[in-house]
Amino acid sequence: MKLTQKRESNGANDTRSVLSYRLASLWPFAVWTLVCLVTMYALSQDGSSRVYMGYMKCDTSAIAAVEGGRLERIAVAVGDQVAPTTLVAQLDDSLEIAAIESAVSRAGQDLEERRLRYLLERQSLELERDEWNSRLAENEAELAVQEEELERLESLVSRNLVDRSLYTRARAKVATLLVETEKIPEIVARLEASIQELGAFFEESRSGDNIAAQSYSASQLVHVKRARMSIRASSNGTVSEVLRRAGEVVDAGEPIVTLVHRETAKIVGYLPPEDVGSLALGQIVEISTQRRLADPLVGRIASLSPGMMELGKSFASSGNPLSGSFWFTVELDDASSINLGEPVAIKRVPENGLSFWNWLGRSGAN
Repeated sequence: MKLTQKRESNGANDTRSVLSYRLASLWPFAVWTLVCLVTMYALSQDGSSRVYMGYMKCDTSAIAAVEGGRLERIAVAVGDQVAPTTLVAQLDDSLEIAAIESAVSRAGQDLEERRLRYLLERQSLELERDEWNSRLAENEAELAVQEEELERLESLVSRNLVDRSLYTRARAKVATLLVETEKIPEIVARLEASIQELGAFFEESRSGDNIAAQSYSASQLVHVKRARMSIRASSNGTVSEVLRRAGEVVDAGEPIVTLVHRETAKIVGYLPPEDVGSLALGQIVEISTQRRLADPLVGRIASLSPGMMELGKSFASSGNPLSGSFWFTVELDDASSINLGEPVAIKRVPENGLSFWNWLGRSGAN
């Protein structure tokens, strides 16, 4: 019994000795760990590690209708990628095209009506001209007969075979007929000139209203009109919002969709007045999101609020309080992992290096 108790006592003493030896061998590691934790805490409390809030921002643009009208269809949806000339929406152009075609048709009808009026007027002038030519031929034939009769009467009067009054009346008749006959060629010439002028005027008006030319112009106008009724993108981007629906009526210049340009992505941060002047262009910062707390991104200060550096110097020298807040932007090599509008935390990198998490990540990568 006593032998058993002695053995148990010796075993307990051996166990305590082993534990004491192990604890004594671990104390340098424990001290080193404590020093690291204190150092990390000190770095985290350093003024250079202040955290500022911001968000992801991209440039946006709107695609608007060039012409007013009813939206026939919307060709894109939210999230679609577009490039220059990509069809975004189509306006109903049926009324406009019908109006153009109707105008061409009316022009053709007007030209046909003018042609018919020209033909009728020309026919009337030609008929009148032909009547005067017929009268001229009749007068010339009658004049020949009357002159022959006048010669016969003159011969009879000289022989006192007929009354001289018959000769006088016959002579007056010949003179009247001669005067009328001499005027007819002048009348015919005027009518012929009128016919020529009428033809020239009609040809000139027809060339101005050339249906083939009008049809070509109309087809060109239809092409231009359809192009203006087709709403297309003018740059690359991602559709972020569709503002109108098919069937709605829009005015010229009214936005239809909104685009986001991811290539212009940047972080916008806000700086409290007391920290004005603490940031500089090109300064390295770390960007953290709720999804990347342990893996922040590294960027550089790209721009500052106008006059922020001067305000910072003035504030540092005078101690006068400033009101409001100031902004700055951060450029990232790759911002694809951050969503548009997503809140971010922006932390200044200490002068002695990156944060513990970035240092740990880079050490692991190496």
